[in-house]
Amino acid sequence: MIKFISFTKLHISVNSFLKIFIENFKEIYNKPSVLLIFLPYFFYYREDFIHSDLFNLNNFIFFIITFIVLDIIIQKYYLKFYYLKLLIYIFWAIYIMLVFGESMTYLFQNISILAIRARNLKITFFTFLVLFGIISKFKNTIVLNIFFTILMILCIFNNKTNNEQPNSLFFKKNELFTNDYKEHKPVLLIILDEYSSPNELYKINKNDSVFNFQNKILNDGWLVIPTMYSYESSTIYSLSSMFNNNISKNKSFNSLSEDNVSTRFLRNSYLSDYMKSNEIHIINMGIFDLGTNAPYFRLYYNPESFLELMYMYTIVPKIQKNINIFKNVGLYSNDKMPELHNEWVFKNVIDSLYKIKNYHFVYTHLYMPHYPLSYKNEFKTNQIGQTEQYIDYWNFTNEKIYPIIKILSKKYRIILTGDHGYRQDKLINKNITFSAFWGFKKKDINELNSVQDILKIIY
Repeated sequence: MIKFISFTKLHISVNSFLKIFIENFKEIYNKPSVLLIFLPYFFYYREDFIHSDLFNLNNFIFFIITFIVLDIIIQKYYLKFYYLKLLIYIFWAIYIMLVFGESMTYLFQNISILAIRARNLKITFFTFLVLFGIISKFKNTIVLNIFFTILMILCIFNNKTNNEQPNSLFFKKNELFTNDYKEHKPVLLIILDEYSSPNELYKINKNDSVFNFQNKILNDGWLVIPTMYSYESSTIYSLSSMFNNNISKNKSFNSLSEDNVSTRFLRNSYLSDYMKSNEIHIINMGIFDLGTNAPYFRLYYNPESFLELMYMYTIVPKIQKNINIFKNVGLYSNDKMPELHNEWVFKNVIDSLYKIKNYHFVYTHLYMPHYPLSYKNEFKTNQIGQTEQYIDYWNFTNEKIYPIIKILSKKYRIILTGDHGYRQDKLINKNITFSAFWGFKKKDINELNSVQDILKIIY
């Protein structure tokens, strides 16, 4: 029973007050607390959470209140029933694993005294928790609560994410919004994922056929940069930088995690801001969020709600991605989803885009010639080597995309580009890709130095 202090009794000595306080503190602190496990996690990733447009203070307060209510229920019945107590400990252990399974290794790596290799640290961390559970013998949790209190303090002063404000990575708006998009045809941006330059592939097979697609579109009047440089060899970084006019030049950008990049620079991009401010509708046929426009297929984990944001750094997404029974559930798709996405784009892109009458911008993303190198029953290869199979699929991609751009070039200015090159062969430069342009001026194309600069020509 918790004792209450009557402050009307002025004769209570300081020693008595401290004694009662310590007794009350022990009684409360000696019970399992889900909130006390959550707070270190939140403080450690607070920059990502707070800077996301999905973060809502009211929802967060409700989230905390829910934890408090749960703690009150646990503390009320904790000592009454042995099996409930055992169940609570099992739940508590699972919850700890979900929250800290992938996250807190970075915290300890940032503290020099505990700079242990991540894989060893995970084992050490969980062994430490299990031992504490055994030692407590289901009777005492105060040591664990003290541990998580210390951990919370460490997290407050050692947050993992980059503290730089998102806007500080951007160009100033008056440098960006200099052109009138509506004076020209709408723009169709087509991303070919992991598309290498034909010049790079020629190093491998010494076959002039790799230049067939380039020569074909040159004859049609396209402008081409056959060896376009990409600052990034990761799709999510490449496009996040592209949609924000090349923030790859900023050193802070490359220190951000993928989850951080997706929440701060895909959902909050200058490209989407520009289109919104000019009342230009965004058609998203891609694989990432572009502003508030979500993709049809979710091939990557990008949080789309407050709840998803709150557990984006736990081990839950990893479980969904890697355990077979979860592969068709929730945020992660099965191995067939990239192929289904590509089929959906090829099936709908022409008819859908020709029906649109208002001012708009189209982001289309084909998961080609990226692995898994398959498309229904149409693609077949006799090659054995991985790079040779990729080249065959690269040629197949060119064959599939050419009729699309041939038809849509009547209505659109088109940017066709890779996000980066092939990454599985050291002989191929993964930072060299290919870009082609329809309906743009040559002098504007000549000013482009990288994939990440490419959208400057549309503003």
